[in-house]
Amino acid sequence: MGIYTQITPQFLKDTVLLGIDLTLDDGSEYPDTVYTQSINSAIKHVESDLGISIEPFSVIGERHDAEKHGRYSYWPFRLDRRPVVSFDAVKNSFWFISTC
Repeated sequence: MGIYTQITPQFLKDTVLLGIDLTLDDGSEYPDTVYTQSINSAIKHVESDLGISIEPFSVIGERHDAEKHGRYSYWPFRLDRRPVVSFDAVKNSFWFISTC
């Protein structure tokens, strides 16, 4: 269950926006798209500020270069998207060319 299914327009109306007049000048209610767009924008803003993805995601085939001088030491994973919940596989496909 993702954040988009938990934070809905009805959830906002029932918990956060109590006591606020949520009608247009003609008395009709704001359409749910107003709330949905605001929720989406807020989630994207938080993801950008924190540098993480809130919704679950899968990445297949992400590649990164390694530096030759660190080949016998610990190599941290500097991934494009985070946080990481689990790995299915990590493959070593490094080709080092000796210059000696």
